[in-house]
Amino acid sequence: MPNWCFTDITFYSTDAAQVKRMRDDFAAIQYSEHQLEKSAFGAGFMGNYVKYYFPSLDVDQVECRGEITDLDDECRVVGKYTAFSIATMTAWDAKIALWQHIVNKEYPDVQIAYISEESMDSYFLKWDSTGLFYPQNYYLDGVLPDKNGEDIYFQDITDDGYFSGDIDKLQNLIEDAIHIKFPRQRTAGDLYTYIWEWLSENPDGDDYFFSLSEFKSIHPACFDLMIQK
Repeated sequence: MPNWCFTDITFYSTDAAQVKRMRDDFAAIQYSEHQLEKSAFGAGFMGNYVKYYFPSLDVDQVECRGEITDLDDECRVVGKYTAFSIATMTAWDAKIALWQHIVNKEYPDVQIAYISEESMDSYFLKWDSTGLFYPQNYYLDGVLPDKNGEDIYFQDITDDGYFSGDIDKLQNLIEDAIHIKFPRQRTAGDLYTYIWEWLSENPDGDDYFFSLSEFKSIHPACFDLMIQK
């Protein structure tokens, strides 16, 4: 059984007609009663998209183990762009290559933004060259004591654990929440290490938990389409 990776992907362009055509093509595949490739995933199986756009490829050799779990009902306007989004659940990693190859082949003016996470392996990736779609930079989880011994839950002081500021603003958020000042840390890794060391000096430290992950920016073209043997 794989660890499941959850990814939100946005397709966008200043060419509204091309984005709308792409969304309509996706909807025709997603909601078809006739699956191009049979799978336990059902009609949302990404292998159906492989067979629709690349019929000569063997699905078993393509990074497509997963499914689309959500597809926007219509396109939306974001600034100067027309856009629509999908959500996927895939085995182990984001499998962005399929969507990049589809865009390259059929919708050359469309660009991709995405955000992806598989927390068991601390897999947190994103790409958003515009900054319009996925501003999140960090994911926090856990509970820490404030200076009075009250429990502070990070899900309560962030957007469900997501934080969009830089490392200085993140440290300020934590310090303001627990009313304790730390030496200034340069990176998320430094901050994570420092807080765990601080917890280890707390007599009740074993009662608390802290997790901090930074979203790494990886361009969609950096993913492999074919399964690497």
